[in-house]
Amino acid sequence: MTASGGVRIVGLFLAGLLAVGTAAACAGGEGGGSSGVSSGTSTSGGGSNGGQASATGGSGESTPTWRPTDGGGSGSGGTESGGSNSSGGANGNGASGSSGDVGGLNAGGDNGGGNNEGGDNGGGANEGGQNGGGGGHIEGPGWLPPGPHSPNTENAPDPESVYDVLRTPARCQEALDTISRQELDTEWQVLRGLANACLAVEGRGGSWAQAVQDYSAVANRVNTCKSRAAHRVLAGLLDFHRLYPSATVELADSPGGTRACEYVISSVDVGGDGEATPGDTIWIEVRGTYFDHSELLRDGSVYIGGVRLEGPPNPLSESGDQLVLTAVVPALDGKYGQAVDVRVHYNTTDAIKESAFTAVAPGTPGTTGSTSASP
Repeated sequence: MTASGGVRIVGLFLAGLLAVGTAAACAGGEGGGSSGVSSGTSTSGGGSNGGQASATGGSGESTPTWRPTDGGGSGSGGTESGGSNSSGGANGNGASGSSGDVGGLNAGGDNGGGNNEGGDNGGGANEGGQNGGGGGHIEGPGWLPPGPHSPNTENAPDPESVYDVLRTPARCQEALDTISRQELDTEWQVLRGLANACLAVEGRGGSWAQAVQDYSAVANRVNTCKSRAAHRVLAGLLDFHRLYPSATVELADSPGGTRACEYVISSVDVGGDGEATPGDTIWIEVRGTYFDHSELLRDGSVYIGGVRLEGPPNPLSESGDQLVLTAVVPALDGKYGQAVDVRVHYNTTDAIKESAFTAVAPGTPGTTGSTSASP
């Protein structure tokens, strides 16, 4: 009995020593290696504090704590999951982040959070990628799609032509200087915000605070194809800055691809029967104008059934990138009883509505000779 009790006491003592040694070994292993932000174009910046960097840009201005409502359609950095607040949580895996589906930092893998974020193993903590454990590259934000290019035959600044200037990021300061001399409306204001964000994200000045203010001010008010595209791209830049507040990136000149505007005749109204005779007034609605309307109304032309009408287009109403014109059907000898096209020409571009209506000869039974359809 005495020997057996002594064995039990020694066994318990040895188990206690083993538990203490294991705890000490585990404590010494904290702050191990981690994985960084993966893929994308390289950026610079981020500072030594990595993911603990405050939600401020390089200029010390506050960055938005909200998510742009249109989702930053041009694309912002990152891939998926995780949040922008990479300093939160014991494991630094974005547990306290707020960006959700915008592409999080996944800051530092299992041990990226806490005290080790700014150190040698703080993968993802340095947004510029110089110390990121996984290669440290961040996907840069998208830039402006083609407009198309506005002819700008008036040779005077207008939002459509300044949009074209902004498509070359190196000219963002030039664009901002032009914008600052204008009386701001919605189109000018969204471009001002975009020009400021362009300069700020490249580390060339600008103002994130002004970009945020202009983005919010024009929300739900942009009504032209170019201003809508500018607003989407601005949302992407603000998302990028919120995710990587200390990072800068060199924006690439926009390639080709899907255009911001599609210049088309959306409708031709000749009345309910779809027929019109010479002398009738018809209504032509064009959309996706990527140039100043005054240029079209001065230098454009309207063709009905291949016949060019005299004088410039006659406007009835306009709203955003929509313009409604009125036109009088000319004599169309040889084309009566046929469906005819309507074309609105400006510079080198044509908006065409094929088989827009059926031309009817004057005096045809059942016609009035001169009608006016309602737009």
